[in-house]
Amino acid sequence: MEIWLQHLEKVGLDLVHTRCRYLTAWAIHQLLSLHHANGHPLARVYGPLNDVQRGATIAMNFYNPSEKIIDHRRVEEAASKRQISLRSGCFCNPGGGETALRLSKSELIGCFRQHGEANSRFTKEDFRHCVDSKGTGAVRISLGIVSNFEDARRFVASPLPSEVLINPERLTKLLQTPSGEQPMLIHVGFHMLYTQGHIPGSEYIGPASQQDTLEKFRRRVEQLPRKKSIALYCGCCPWDHCPTVSSAYEALHSMGFSGVRVLYIPNNFGRDWFEKGYPVEKGQ
Repeated sequence: MEIWLQHLEKVGLDLVHTRCRYLTAWAIHQLLSLHHANGHPLARVYGPLNDVQRGATIAMNFYNPSEKIIDHRRVEEAASKRQISLRSGCFCNPGGGETALRLSKSELIGCFRQHGEANSRFTKEDFRHCVDSKGTGAVRISLGIVSNFEDARRFVASPLPSEVLINPERLTKLLQTPSGEQPMLIHVGFHMLYTQGHIPGSEYIGPASQQDTLEKFRRRVEQLPRKKSIALYCGCCPWDHCPTVSSAYEALHSMGFSGVRVLYIPNNFGRDWFEKGYPVEKGQ
């Protein structure tokens, strides 16, 4: 404890506060920007939607395209498989959960009354089934002194749908089709990696994890037909740690592009493309 307090004193509470404040604001902004293809929001954040008068714990729920809540237990299970630590469960504050989940007084009375007629003990599972369409709890993430941007990014980054992934062999065949049918190939990684080696004909945009680059990316594709075939790739690092491809895909998806594919690179570009003998060119 003494070592920890000394470390905290050395770092300074003001710096910890500023760090958590910015990470929280960024995570909330990203969560609110996530939408399904039909325009419905993916997440609903509870509490202030900015960094004013709030702490670094964010409570939320996730919804499917039909605006039906996704059970918080499923979210926690999925996060655990990706080695993301979060909490889920009911609201501790009496009345807080009912307000957040928009459970009306009449719904609650009907639920309790219906069960009372059965003359048996009312359990949390009974309540869960009674208000199944609106949920009984929430998902929470907490940011602190040891949290960094990568932690926040990994939580917000939604796994890409399997149907948009394309492997190197399939992409190579597509690139060999007549020019009118070839996808527009865009590199959304780092410039040093692009100059060291990239897929011939690919256009360099830059790391889509950076907001200014993402805006440049949106401007680049703004005038393209929404059915345009586009293939994105990076290959900077192992797939689960790539900070760019999900952001680039989500940007195109939110703009209505329907022909987007993402090159699946499990390890890195050198190992999964170059060493496998697929075509490469170097330079700007």
